Amino acid sequence: DMPGLAAALFAQALVVRGLRSPASLVWGALAAGIAAGIRIQTAALTGPLLIAVLIAVRGPAAWQHRAIAVAAGAAGCLVWIVPLLVATGGVSGYLRALGSQAGEDFAWVDMLWSHPTPRLLALALYRTLAVPWGDAWLGAFVTALAAIGFVTAARCAPRMLGVVAVAFAPYAVFHLLLQETATIRYALPVLLPVIWLAVWAMSLARRAASLLWATTAVSALLFSVPTGIDYGQQAHPAFRAIADAARRSRASARVVGTCS
Repeated sequence: DMPGLAAALFAQALVVRGLRSPASLVWGALAAGIAAGIRIQTAALTGPLLIAVLIAVRGPAAWQHRAIAVAAGAAGCLVWIVPLLVATGGVSGYLRALGSQAGEDFAWVDMLWSHPTPRLLALALYRTLAVPWGDAWLGAFVTALAAIGFVTAARCAPRMLGVVAVAFAPYAVFHLLLQETATIRYALPVLLPVIWLAVWAMSLARRAASLLWATTAVSALLFSVPTGIDYGQQAHPAFRAIADAARRSRASARVVGTCS
């Protein structure tokens, strides 16, 4: 998730620069295509922004720049699509695997799309905006700052706010509707615009802005660092499960050998 998010943010930065630099637009489209191979959900971060910039590009050679950027994006996708199709046994094998995964998600994941209730919406928002901070009160505080920052940005920097909305709102909608919000790492891309808006609100404090920012940052570290250290001292859950399965297998083999 983190490498995919980093690649998507890199692609977004290049795509936005593409409003003034055709070369940046091409490289951004290429990076967006590759990022989708790291984490396919990053397409919700880069795709809408890329389409918006392609539409907004102006100039005598605008159509040529658009065509080259689209070709670069397709090339970036082919970098991972071709090996993926080979590994899964061709298009039919990939579609079977994709259908199986999608069927399991819709059957077993309690997503807002299939159960659009106010309770589940509130739970999804809580998991997305509050839980990732490690403390619900800290998450609520930052979210409240973000709400104030939204009003401030809408008044002072509407164009910048529009770019941020195009870059992150589609993913936020996709996350809330179709992803398992209990998996907190899926909410990481949503935190970025929330933090940006919260900083806008902090700027209203003028001289006290630095103190407010430092207090929030230190609070976040106090909650996250001990948890991160504890997590890092343990083996990954998947590896622990594999090791447990291996121990059970060896124990079963000894029992069979004894009975023989």
